[in-house]
Parts: sequence; C-alpha cells; structure tokens
Amino acid sequence: MRKLGLLTAVLAVAAVLLGACSDDNGGGSSRIAEGTAELASPHGQQTVRIHAVQENGAVTGSIDVQSAEGEPFSVDVHCSVEREGALMIGGVVRGGAGAGSHAAAIVRQGEPDRMVMWFEDPPPAATCAGFLAAIPPGLVADLQPIEGDIQAG
Repeated sequence: MRKLGLLTAVLAVAAVLLGACSDDNGGGSSRIAEGTAELASPHGQQTVRIHAVQENGAVTGSIDVQSAEGEPFSVDVHCSVEREGALMIGGVVRGGAGAGSHAAAIVRQGEPDRMVMWFEDPPPAATCAGFLAAIPPGLVADLQPIEGDIQAG
C-alpha cells in the first residue's frame, strides 16, 4: 500500500511539472498588427514597420519609422485600442527629437489601407492609454492611403 501511495505522489508531481513546462503560454499571444507601409507625410515619404502583439494581457512590440527627411526613430509599443473603425497602436518614442514622448500609428484597413503617425502634444500623457484617449475624434477621416500592407488581428 505504501508503494501505491508513493507512486501516486510521484505521478502527481510529474503532472504538475509537465504542466509548468508545457509550450502553452497561459493567456496566449495574438497579433495586433504586422506589416510595412510607405506613406506621405509633412516630413517627406516615410517607411513604417509595425510589429505589435498582445501576450498574457500586455501589449508589446515596435513601430520603426524612417523618413526621407529627419532621423529614424522607433516606438516601443505599450497600448492599442480600436476606435472609429481604426486601430490605434501607441507607445513611447525611442531616439530622434521626440524621444520619451508618446506616438501612435493609426491604421484603417481597406482598399487601400490608410494610416497616419500621430505624435503627442505637450504636456505628456500620464499613460499610453491616456495618450490614445486624447487623440482627437474625427482624425480617422484624415488618414492617408498607403503603399504596402498592414495586417491587423
């Protein structure tokens, strides 16, 4: 009887360890947006590369921007929201003149896809979500057609 109890305990521990080491990432991960776009901006032609995912409830990724005029910069993605039929992906600027402020890629799927980069006006928002909430209503109507493809979801 003692061997049966020991065997049961060993099997229970093995099951717990196998569950802890499984490839299942718990909350899972899902793509928010991925792709590359070319768009016209006040700073000349821009190339924007977006990689944003939600993993275990946290939004992460990057938006990398290169323009014909001005220095390249990246945005560390921290938040996203869907509003007015568009996907808004925001975060904190790394590098360039706007380092430390918030920026967002605002994308609307369609033929063609449309997009604009939006930058924070001072004073800075306390949170990424607060920054996205402060983006003016109706801005989606002014999105520019892009060349390329941004896949959402």
